[in-house]
Amino acid sequence: MASPFDRIGRSDGAGVHAHLLVVSDSHGDLSVLDGCRSRVQERRVDAVVHLGDMGPEDWPDPVPGLGPLVAVAGNTDPAGRRLPGVRVFEAGGLRFVCVHGHLQQVKTSLALLFELAARCQADVVFYGHTHRFRLDWGKTPDGRAVLLANPGSSFGFGLAASAGCLFFDVRERVLTGRRMTGQGETALEIGSFAD
Repeated sequence: MASPFDRIGRSDGAGVHAHLLVVSDSHGDLSVLDGCRSRVQERRVDAVVHLGDMGPEDWPDPVPGLGPLVAVAGNTDPAGRRLPGVRVFEAGGLRFVCVHGHLQQVKTSLALLFELAARCQADVVFYGHTHRFRLDWGKTPDGRAVLLANPGSSFGFGLAASAGCLFFDVRERVLTGRRMTGQGETALEIGSFAD
C-alpha cells in the first residue's frame, strides 16, 4: 500500500536518497541561516525543514533557493502563516515527524515526543522550542527505537542557546549528518535503523 505521507528525496540507482537541512527558532534572524546556507550551497538539499518560530508574518523563506520548505508552526508564529502543528514525511526509507515542541512540553520532558513517534510510527522526531541542540535515542511506548533531534536555535536567543542547524543525509534507512555552527561543523554518526 502506498504511503499517505509526502516523500522527499530521489532515486539515484542505489536507492532513495535525501538531504535535509533542519533549522528551528530563527525568530526573523538570518545570521546563522546565512552561515548554514553558505556551507550547504555545494550540496543538494531536498528539503529545508523549519521547526517553527520563523519570525514575523512578512518574513521570507528562511533559506531561499536551497530546497522546498517543510515547516510547522511554533508558539510565536503568526496565525496568518497557516502552518500545521505537525508534519510527517518519509525520506530514505525512514519516517520523520516534525513539531515545534511547545505543545509537547519539551522544556520539561521528552515523553510526549516518544508517544507522538509511536502514534505516527516514526523513526525520527525533529523538534525545536528549547533553543538547545540535542540528539536522544529512546523507545516509544510500543518498544520501537526512535531518534529525537533538536537543531538548537538558528537565532541563538537565550543564555543556554546553541545556535546552529543540522544537515542530514538519509539513504536506505541509514542516517548521517553534520551539525553546523558559526564555529564550524561536527560530524554526527547516527547509524542504521533496524527493520
